[in-house]
Amino acid sequence: MNYSTLGTTALPEIKSIFECEDELIEGSCITWFHLGGILSLAYILLLMLLLVILETVIQPETGDERERKLEAEVAEAEAEAEAAEAAEAAEAASQDAASTTVTELN
Repeated sequence: MNYSTLGTTALPEIKSIFECEDELIEGSCITWFHLGGILSLAYILLLMLLLVILETVIQPETGDERERKLEAEVAEAEAEAEAAEAAEAAEAASQDAASTTVTELN
């Protein structure tokens, strides 16, 4: 595609993009249009980065995850209760054995 012929037949705004009449920096072909496009892309990339960061930091729990956590907590509480009961039974058995031994010695 020949940009020089396109610029002469197109609208003046498009012509300025291709012929660099509206130079932002003198001697370069960076126009206000180019700068706007670059800033728009940078803004979009920044928003995408922010979204990724928020998704990794704030991870909402699903119903299944909450249910699994609750089941794990219940299982842990049951295990602790069983351990406490076993400790009490062992202590009662040792006290019974001690009292039986003392009775036999008398």
